[in-house]
Amino acid sequence: MGRSGHRWDRLAVVVGGVTTTQGVRESRTQGEGPETQSSNRRTHTEVLDLKVDVTAELGHLKKLAEGDPTKRFDRLYRLLRQGGLLTLAKARIAKNKGAQTPGVDGRTLDDITNEDLVQLSQELAKATYRPMPVRRGYVPKKNGRLRPLGMPTSLDKVVQSGVALILEAIYEPIFLKCSHGFRPGHSTITALRQVSTAYRAGAKWVIEGDITDCFDRTS
Repeated sequence: MGRSGHRWDRLAVVVGGVTTTQGVRESRTQGEGPETQSSNRRTHTEVLDLKVDVTAELGHLKKLAEGDPTKRFDRLYRLLRQGGLLTLAKARIAKNKGAQTPGVDGRTLDDITNEDLVQLSQELAKATYRPMPVRRGYVPKKNGRLRPLGMPTSLDKVVQSGVALILEAIYEPIFLKCSHGFRPGHSTITALRQVSTAYRAGAKWVIEGDITDCFDRTS
């Protein structure tokens, strides 16, 4: 029943994935190219005006999602192709440990210039952007086996990061608080803290599960 019902015996703490409060929620991203002239039909994104400050626009998306968890968003591709969003996306992945890992083109994130981002924005706007093949690499696992990894090019990483920024703005407000997997501000540490709180409140069972070779087969 969760926190509101003060019953911790059925609490689910998700670490490796994400759970939403709306199982049928959708986000219809038009990602296949430039948009045609809009028709007379009303959409939920008529209030979006692509502010110069993309951070403010992402915050606006978040407020809309918080205000109506059932809202569906359209025409999000306009935001993805903005140069400001791509710059923000690059800065975000620059903090990652593997940011300087090159893809098949041999370029690291430091090799990506502002001119590259401008060209990328133009390619997204004209629907000429095409992701490059992913470079395959292997890292050793504790059990002695090798974990296969897929390493995109740096420009493809920027696009992926831009998509993540938009989706997080929409879905983060409605994710359950007990979902800790691959979310900003969440980790195994926050999951353990919640388990500890549940235990002190009377929880009797803590079940740990894992999907065998999950990322070996998806990355």
